[in-house]
Formats: sequence, C-alpha cells, structure tokens
Amino acid sequence: MVVSEITSEIITAADSVILDAGAFLKGSGTIHGDVTNAGAIAPGNSAGSITIDGDYTQTGRLDLELLAGGFDQLTVTGTLTLGGDIHVTGAADPGQQFEEEGIAQPPLA
Repeated sequence: MVVSEITSEIITAADSVILDAGAFLKGSGTIHGDVTNAGAIAPGNSAGSITIDGDYTQTGRLDLELLAGGFDQLTVTGTLTLGGDIHVTGAADPGQQFEEEGIAQPPLA
C-alpha cells in the first residue's frame, strides 16, 4: 500500500506500507507488514502509539511528543533502520531531562 496521507484514530493495515516523500501517517494502531517511511509518521493524537509488526526503514521524519500525561511510542518487532530526522516536541521545562525509554533489540539467533 502506497500512502499519501492517513490521519486516523485507529490504524490497521495488513500489508506493507510505503510512505512517499510528502506523505503523512498519523494515528494509533498496528501495521502488520513492513513500513518504508520517506514521508512523515506521527504516532497518536497527542500521545499515542503505532506498532509495526515487521521491519521499519526511515529516510523521512518521525514526529514524537513528550507530554505531561504521556508520550508517543513507535514499536517495531522487526529490523529498525533509522535515517532522516526525529522531531521531538513537548511540554518540557527548559533544562528538563528525560530517561530514554529504551531501544530494545531482538535477541541474537
């Protein structure tokens, strides 16, 4: 599935997703398949999560929010390849620090 724009409260896809440059995907839910992101992905609608049950390759942008009541999450069950940009916005005070929630790697075979 090639995406130009998806904005949804709940995302469910049962196929690989390709976001071309200029494309935008926003919402919460699960994508069962590989995702190639040359556009922009923004999990949730003011704190939410997207799970990719497959591989994620990014050459575009990932937008994440850190809010007082929660934070956006992108969970990838397969191989994670990050390029492009990661934009983090939120309601932090100047100098406030956040603990890394963690980038978990699958166990080695």
